[in-house]
Amino acid sequence: MEYKSLAIAIGEQQKFFASGATLPWSARRDCLLDLRQSILRHVDDIAEALKTDLHKSPFESYSTETGMVLTEIRTLLRVGRRMSRPKRIRRSAATFNGRSVLQRQPYGQTLIFAPFNYPFHLAVLPLVGAIAAGNVVTLKFSPLTPATNDVTRRILKALPKGWVVTCDGDAEQGGWLLERRWNHIFVTGSPRLGHIAMAAAAKYLTPVTLELGGKSPCVVDADANLEVAARRIVFGKLTNAGQTCIAPDYLLVHNEVKTALVEAIARQIASMYGNDPRQGQMPCMVTSQAVQRLANAVAEGHVLLGGNYDAATRYMEPTLVEDLPEDNLLMTDEIFGPVLPVVTFSRLEEAIEYINKGEKPLALYYFTSDRSKAKQMLTHTSSGGACINDTLMHIVNGRMPFGGVENSGIGHYHGRYSFDCFSHQRAVQISSQRLDLRFKYPPYSDGALRLLRRFLR
Repeated sequence: MEYKSLAIAIGEQQKFFASGATLPWSARRDCLLDLRQSILRHVDDIAEALKTDLHKSPFESYSTETGMVLTEIRTLLRVGRRMSRPKRIRRSAATFNGRSVLQRQPYGQTLIFAPFNYPFHLAVLPLVGAIAAGNVVTLKFSPLTPATNDVTRRILKALPKGWVVTCDGDAEQGGWLLERRWNHIFVTGSPRLGHIAMAAAAKYLTPVTLELGGKSPCVVDADANLEVAARRIVFGKLTNAGQTCIAPDYLLVHNEVKTALVEAIARQIASMYGNDPRQGQMPCMVTSQAVQRLANAVAEGHVLLGGNYDAATRYMEPTLVEDLPEDNLLMTDEIFGPVLPVVTFSRLEEAIEYINKGEKPLALYYFTSDRSKAKQMLTHTSSGGACINDTLMHIVNGRMPFGGVENSGIGHYHGRYSFDCFSHQRAVQISSQRLDLRFKYPPYSDGALRLLRRFLR
C-alpha cells in the first residue's frame, strides 16, 4: 500500500474510532465472532501458506499458530463482557461517602508490528486482544512471509470496515508508521526493534508493549532425567526450526552429564525428524541469508552434533556446538535457528552466575529432580517466564501472562491479560453530594489532625 493511500486509510480509521462505534461490547463481540468464522473457513489456506513461507507441517501450523489464535478468541469472548463493564472497588475510609470504580477504556488507535517467525499467530493474537478491548488497529506484517500475509489479509476482510488496516512494507515503511502519533504501540521483534519503537514512542509519550526475545538459557543439572530433558529440549529448540523467541538459546549442562545428554539429544532428533531432518517435518529458515549467518558462526566452534546446511533450500541441520569465542554471535545475539551452543558448569551457583551476567531473558528452562534446587534457580534469576523440567509450555496456558522483562520486553498479554494490555485502567471516584467531609477543608484544626491520624495509619 502506498503511503498516501495508507495515510488516508489510517485517517478514516481514526474517524471510525472517534465515532464511538467500538465502545459497545456487542460491537466488539460481533467483530470477534466474524474473525473466528473467517479463520475457520481458511484453516487449510493458513496451513498451506505457512508451508510455503516456512515449511511448517499442518500439525505445527495449527498447534502453534491457528489453534492458539482461536483459543484466544474463545477466552476473550468469555471474559470480555465482564471486563468491559466498570468494576466496583472496595472503598477506603476516606471515600466512604461514594463509590470507587475501575473503568477499562480502549487506548484508541493501536499500531501492531508482527514478525516473520509466527506470521499468523503473532499478527492476529494481539489483534484479538486489541479488538476485545475496543481499539482499532493498524497491523504491519513482515514482508518475509508474503503467502501468510495474503491469507491473513483475506481473513481480515470479513471484519466490519474501520476496525483493521493492514500493510506489509519494508523497514522504511515501518519507520514511516512509527513517526506517526498512535495511542498505543505493540511490537513483537528483536531488542533492536524494541529500541527503535520505544524511541519513536517517546516523542509523544505513547504507551508501548514490547514482546522481544534475547538469550533464553536451558540448564540441565546432573540429577535431571536426561531422556525427558533431551526430548523436551529438542521439541523446544526445533519447533519452527528454532525461530521462536522463547526457544532455548544456549545449553548450560552439568559437566558430569554433558556427553550423555548430547547422545540423548541425537537420539531424540532422529526419533522426531528422522536421520535427515530436511526430509521430515522440521520447518526451514526464513531466508538463505539467515542460514549462512548461523553457518559462519558455527564454523568458529567445535561441532558436537550436526553442522551441515544448505542455504539454497533454507535448511540448517540441528546443531550442537561448543568452545565458541566469547564474541561469537551465537554467544552474544539471539540465535533464531536450530543451533544450540553448549556450556558446562560444575555447581548450580556457577550456572546462576552465568545467566545473571547477561541481559534478563524472555524464558528460562531448568531440568532437575531436586525441588530445592529448582526453587533456588527461580529465586536467584529473573526472566519473562520459566519452566521447570520443560520448555515452551508456560506460553500454552492462556490463563497466565506472557511477556518479558527489561531487554526481553515490556508488558504482557494472553487471555484476560490481553484485554488489560490494550486498555487504560481509569480510576473513577463518584462522591455523594449530600455528605461532605468538612474536616478535609481549611482552616485545619488540631481536632481535624487527630482525626486524620486515626484514619491514615
